[in-house]
Amino acid sequence: MVTQAALSFILMLDYSGSMEQPLNKTPKIQIVQKQVHALLSTAPVQSSSEAIVFGTKPEKECKDVRLMNGKNPTLQKQVMEMKPGAFGKTPLTQGFRTLVGRLQKYPGTKAVVITDGSDTCGENPCEFLKEADKKVKTDKPYEIFMVGLDLKEDRSQMQCFKDLKLNNFKIHFSDIDSKEDLLNQLKAAQSLNKDIETEIKDSMRTGGTNIKIYKLKGQGRNSRLGSTNPQDQKPPSPPAIIEITGAPEEAHFSIQNEKFNQSWEGPFAITVPSGEYKIRFEDAANGTEITFKLLPGTLTKIPWAQLMKKSVGAVDMNEMALTLQWTPENSTKEIHGDLKPIETIARLDNKVTALPNIPFGKWSVEVISPPWLMKRMPAKSIVIANGIKNKINISELFKDEIKWVDAPQTAGPQVMVIQNKDSQEERHFLPAGQFKHIPILKDTEANWLTPETPKN
Repeated sequence: MVTQAALSFILMLDYSGSMEQPLNKTPKIQIVQKQVHALLSTAPVQSSSEAIVFGTKPEKECKDVRLMNGKNPTLQKQVMEMKPGAFGKTPLTQGFRTLVGRLQKYPGTKAVVITDGSDTCGENPCEFLKEADKKVKTDKPYEIFMVGLDLKEDRSQMQCFKDLKLNNFKIHFSDIDSKEDLLNQLKAAQSLNKDIETEIKDSMRTGGTNIKIYKLKGQGRNSRLGSTNPQDQKPPSPPAIIEITGAPEEAHFSIQNEKFNQSWEGPFAITVPSGEYKIRFEDAANGTEITFKLLPGTLTKIPWAQLMKKSVGAVDMNEMALTLQWTPENSTKEIHGDLKPIETIARLDNKVTALPNIPFGKWSVEVISPPWLMKRMPAKSIVIANGIKNKINISELFKDEIKWVDAPQTAGPQVMVIQNKDSQEERHFLPAGQFKHIPILKDTEANWLTPETPKN
């Protein structure tokens, strides 16, 4: 069989009626469309991809499988414009028949399959792949990244993909239930992290300290491949790869110098000729640009916040009698780079203080003071929005764990005696001027003692 050069991507996409159902308040098909649109944007404009889609024409029932191909911008438009068909079938096995044929025609092209359900046409796609594996012969297995999105009651029927033992197909199956997980699986389909050899340390690189550069495997210095003729031309310099970590699929970026320019979307990686570039986040209100040298044979990861004018939100808490430790979740680290935990200190009087600024994103928040509450409550997940005042109601946030009691208003210090439901006591000395409202655990009670004044 005569084979052709690889495409950018071969996609198999489910447009059956169930894809209109919401996932975290957004129709599943809209999530898929936006992320696939962003993925296709990372390929060179003149390159091509293919999409196998089913479910758009319910009247065709189990024959509702069609192949679309063309330049990536054209395919992006088609993916966004197509609509799921009401009560459309899921001819998953028939889709795989088409997919196997396209992989044989374009070896080396990775396939991405996204569906929210099992085959509804009476066939078993896993059994089909087993039979196809006996007939297909290839030196390197065809890679298929398969995503089961919000499978619900179909989950058990799709588990066979995890158990497939094939020689000529490598199935990467993931069972996911969130927009974030889908984005991570599509990033995995680009398979760049497995090509990392070493990180280029701080002393060997240029740019912001949160920007990471990795040397890729097989990308050493070029030579004349053993030629003794000095006139022989050197092989071309290996390209560079860049990824804006933590960005959502709707974020737009551009990269350019005198010889090259490209625009793309989301946190997916793009490949460019090595060199010095202006890299920009295309956002009128908050976007900015940096100049950075992309080294040949490397992967450069730039946190999204590095391309922003402002990347923090002010935090206004109605009760400041709790000292909180804010630990960044992984998605927040991708946005900002190497973030350390942050403490917001309790304000134990009525003085007005400046609002703390917290880098935007998701944080795990834990009470670390006062000592009678430290490590005694589960951490809370808080999302900080960028560039605004974030109002957080501490009483509401911890309403299931704590209650607030009024301390006696005395001129001097006092001792708070806390008694739990097992009648065990602990005592805490409170200096004069302590904040009026004191938080304690809901299943405890507080009493107050006034320390005796020492006699002269």
